[in-house]
Amino acid sequence: MDPHQRLALAVLTAAVEDAHQGDPGARSFLEGQNQRLVFWCSVCGVGVRSVQRAMRDSGWPARLAAARAVYHVERSERR
Repeated sequence: MDPHQRLALAVLTAAVEDAHQGDPGARSFLEGQNQRLVFWCSVCGVGVRSVQRAMRDSGWPARLAAARAVYHVERSERR
Protein backbone atom coordinates (compact mmCIF):
# COMPACT_ATOMS: atom_id res chain seq x y z
CA MET A 1 0.00 0.00 0.00
CA ASP A 2 1.48 3.30 -1.02
CA PRO A 3 1.44 6.46 1.17
CA HIS A 4 -1.57 7.90 -0.66
CA GLN A 5 -3.57 4.74 -0.09
CA ARG A 6 -2.61 4.70 3.60
CA LEU A 7 -3.75 8.30 3.93
CA ALA A 8 -7.07 7.56 2.21
CA LEU A 9 -7.64 4.54 4.44
CA ALA A 10 -6.88 6.64 7.52
CA VAL A 11 -9.38 9.31 6.40
CA LEU A 12 -12.10 6.73 5.84
CA THR A 13 -11.36 4.85 9.05
CA ALA A 14 -11.45 8.05 11.09
CA ALA A 15 -14.75 9.04 9.49
CA VAL A 16 -16.34 5.69 10.30
CA GLU A 17 -14.99 5.76 13.86
CA ASP A 18 -16.31 9.30 14.33
CA ALA A 19 -19.70 8.31 12.90
CA HIS A 20 -19.89 5.44 15.39
CA GLN A 21 -19.25 7.95 18.16
CA GLY A 22 -22.17 10.07 16.98
CA ASP A 23 -20.40 12.80 15.00
CA PRO A 24 -23.02 14.31 12.66
CA GLY A 25 -20.35 15.69 10.31
CA ALA A 26 -18.84 12.24 9.83
CA ARG A 27 -22.28 10.73 9.20
CA SER A 28 -23.00 13.44 6.65
CA PHE A 29 -19.67 12.78 4.92
CA LEU A 30 -20.36 9.03 4.73
CA GLU A 31 -24.00 9.13 3.69
CA GLY A 32 -25.02 9.55 0.08
CA GLN A 33 -22.73 9.78 -2.92
CA ASN A 34 -20.67 12.90 -2.29
CA GLN A 35 -17.58 13.41 -4.44
CA ARG A 36 -15.16 13.65 -1.49
CA LEU A 37 -16.19 10.20 -0.25
CA VAL A 38 -15.94 8.80 -3.78
CA PHE A 39 -12.45 10.33 -4.12
CA TRP A 40 -11.05 8.85 -0.89
CA CYS A 41 -12.60 5.46 -1.63
CA SER A 42 -11.09 5.42 -5.11
CA VAL A 43 -7.62 6.31 -3.82
CA CYS A 44 -7.47 3.24 -1.59
CA GLY A 45 -9.63 0.97 -3.78
CA VAL A 46 -12.53 0.56 -1.37
CA GLY A 47 -16.14 0.66 -2.46
CA VAL A 48 -18.35 3.47 -1.18
CA ARG A 49 -20.99 0.94 -0.15
CA SER A 50 -18.43 -0.99 1.91
CA VAL A 51 -17.54 2.14 3.87
CA GLN A 52 -21.20 3.00 4.35
CA ARG A 53 -21.89 -0.56 5.55
CA ALA A 54 -19.10 -0.20 8.11
CA MET A 55 -20.75 2.99 9.36
CA ARG A 56 -24.02 1.11 9.95
CA ASP A 57 -22.41 -2.03 11.40
CA SER A 58 -22.52 -1.95 15.20
CA GLY A 59 -19.79 -4.61 15.45
CA TRP A 60 -17.34 -2.74 13.25
CA PRO A 61 -15.51 -0.82 16.02
CA ALA A 62 -14.74 -4.04 17.91
CA ARG A 63 -13.45 -5.78 14.78
CA LEU A 64 -11.30 -2.76 13.93
CA ALA A 65 -9.82 -2.76 17.44
CA ALA A 66 -9.03 -6.48 17.15
CA ALA A 67 -7.42 -6.00 13.74
CA ARG A 68 -5.31 -3.14 15.05
CA ALA A 69 -4.14 -5.26 17.98
CA VAL A 70 -3.05 -8.05 15.64
CA TYR A 71 -1.30 -5.55 13.37
CA HIS A 72 0.63 -4.02 16.26
CA VAL A 73 1.70 -7.43 17.60
CA GLU A 74 2.86 -8.57 14.17
CA ARG A 75 4.64 -5.28 13.57
CA SER A 76 6.49 -5.47 16.90
CA GLU A 77 7.57 -9.07 16.17
CA ARG A 78 9.18 -7.97 12.89
CA ARG A 79 11.52 -5.58 14.63
